[in-house]
Amino acid sequence: MTRDMRTACHKCLPFGGQGATMAIQSAVALTNAIYEELPTSQTELDRAFKRYIEERKHAGQAAVFASSTSGALMHRQGLEVANSYRPQMVFLPHVPFRGTFCRTKTNSPSPRFVKEMYEKVGKVVAL
Repeated sequence: MTRDMRTACHKCLPFGGQGATMAIQSAVALTNAIYEELPTSQTELDRAFKRYIEERKHAGQAAVFASSTSGALMHRQGLEVANSYRPQMVFLPHVPFRGTFCRTKTNSPSPRFVKEMYEKVGKVVAL
């Protein structure tokens, strides 16, 4: 998929760990955007890519900036900011946080997923 390479080509230093992190987060964001547009016509894919670009643009810019000022990542505050976002697939039940880093945030489950689970089970499910 070469549709948009802006967030796939982050200029990050390897010791910061941002390249792999950004790749995983971008994959989750793109998967979630495409999932929300199913079934996928070209117009719906275009909307999904636009949603993906908007969601990931800021994170990509932030990762490049953080890499260029890698000294800040050597301090605890810089590492906390870099590790504070924990996205999950919106169409799977959310996994509770079990780590030692307590100040994390995550994305919300998909309204479509919640509706499908509600219809399947017949009641509100805990996510």
